[in-house]
Amino acid sequence: MKKPRRSPLAAPATGKTALAQDDQNESWRVRFSPRILSEDLPEIGHAAYEQAKKAIRKKLPKAPLEYGAPLHAPLHGLYKLSVGHVRVAYHIEDASHEVWVLMIGDRKAIWNSHQGSILDRLDEQRQHVAPPAPPPGPQRRPSR
Repeated sequence: MKKPRRSPLAAPATGKTALAQDDQNESWRVRFSPRILSEDLPEIGHAAYEQAKKAIRKKLPKAPLEYGAPLHAPLHGLYKLSVGHVRVAYHIEDASHEVWVLMIGDRKAIWNSHQGSILDRLDEQRQHVAPPAPPPGPQRRPSR
């Protein structure tokens, strides 16, 4: 007896949360830290950078929770993506539906030597996309 076919529209049977399943149908915007080109590329080399960039563009816009693994303190709240001998540190910004790629580094050095730099880049990204200040309230006329 044949197994019934799953509908292509059916949710995958992965046991993940409904949020993760819903995110698979939506595209996440991926933002790269400007420091990746100036600081990370010289350390990891062009070939490793291109390999990481290809994996980032293929996986993270589709399902950043599915492909990444959560990091532990002091990088709690961030995720990593393994690509060959490099690791990609990224943050998921749910409010704007964005993935912020913070650092691409060699797997042996990124977590021990660059934790402070990763957190600095996260702060830079938060400042860069901070919502504009609300306009001032209505001006009151001074009473006479």
